[in-house]
This record gives sequence, structure tokens and C-alpha cells, in this order.
Amino acid sequence: MIITTDDLNDMAQQGAAMNIKLTNDELLPTLIVSTEDDQIGIYGVSGSKDEIPHVIFHKLQECNAKAYAFVVEAWATTFYEEVKKYNRVRDMPPDDRYEMVQVVLVERGKGVVGGSNAKIDRPGAHTRTLGSWTKMEDIMLTSDYYVTEW
Repeated sequence: MIITTDDLNDMAQQGAAMNIKLTNDELLPTLIVSTEDDQIGIYGVSGSKDEIPHVIFHKLQECNAKAYAFVVEAWATTFYEEVKKYNRVRDMPPDDRYEMVQVVLVERGKGVVGGSNAKIDRPGAHTRTLGSWTKMEDIMLTSDYYVTEW
């Protein structure tokens, strides 16, 4: 069976939804890899912000990856002009930002080919729920996490 980036996106969404439902912990950044021989690998990614792209790069080379989905929790905002006043979105006032899960899809030789995101709601102090998934169109990358050549 040929694994497509749509398949990777579905796996990433299902895994994130399950983890949000079962635990109140932050999601570990996760790499879901499709290899040239159509095998799947799932890897937790840890390290400093500077180390993560190197970890991803080496894992993609080691696996002979043809495509991957990267799943990460992130802060987001709709106040795009206000974010310029801060170093990062997470430094903005709590009412001006929200948590979300982001899935970015990358293919070897093509770069970023799509993705999706879903807002994380906190209806209670120890409860998190995941909103509906939205397909991301024309993704503008502002993160150095995404490796597009390996």
C-alpha cells in the first residue's frame, strides 16, 4: 500500500486527538515518517529549539524518508499586528493567544505540501479538548522546525 501525505495527516490528527483526550500533558513533538519502501515510523522528538531541526534531519536521512508529518503544540493568535510587539506569541497576554495542535506535511523534493491545525480548549483547570481540524492552505512557515531538504 502506498502511504500518502493525506494518510500521514490522518494518522497525525488521530494520534493528537487521542493524546489530548487521554492526558492533560502537553504533546511531545512527533515525527510520522513514510519511507521509500512504504513503511511507517513514529518518533518522539526532543531537544532544544535549536536541536530539533537537526534531530529531524538525521532521522529523515536514517529512515530514507519520502515524506513526513510533524505534529507539535503551538501558541497562535489572531492579533497579527500585536504579535510584532512581542518576541514570541507565547509572550503575548493570555487573552490574546490560544493553544493549538499543528500538523505540517512535507515531501522530499517538494517541501511543505499541506497541513492542518486544531484549537485546544481548556474548559476546566485540568481538562483539555481539541476543536475541529482546519486544513491549512498556503502555509507560511515561521518556524525553523520544518526540514524541507534531506
